[in-house]
Amino acid sequence: YGGISPWSATNKTGWRLPNAFEATTLMAVNGTSTSIDTTTFPNTQTSTGYWSSTVGGSATTYSLSIEYDNTPGAGLVLKTSTRYVRPVRSLAL
Repeated sequence: YGGISPWSATNKTGWRLPNAFEATTLMAVNGTSTSIDTTTFPNTQTSTGYWSSTVGGSATTYSLSIEYDNTPGAGLVLKTSTRYVRPVRSLAL
């Protein structure tokens, strides 16, 4: 969040979970390593993944979880699992 709370009274609308593609666009390629830009996203947790809005195809009880550690990726996890949330918001141009 970069120190800014998106949940303040003035910014409660328009926030949503990113789909898997949107969530992976937050990663930066540094030589042979791919990971989250911790300067832009300083409080990123790497102990467990982040939810995406992408469901597991016909397995609707699963959703894609995005990992932002030094070996990033995505995997299907049960929707009852515990994951972090990194909401996004589309801005009107």
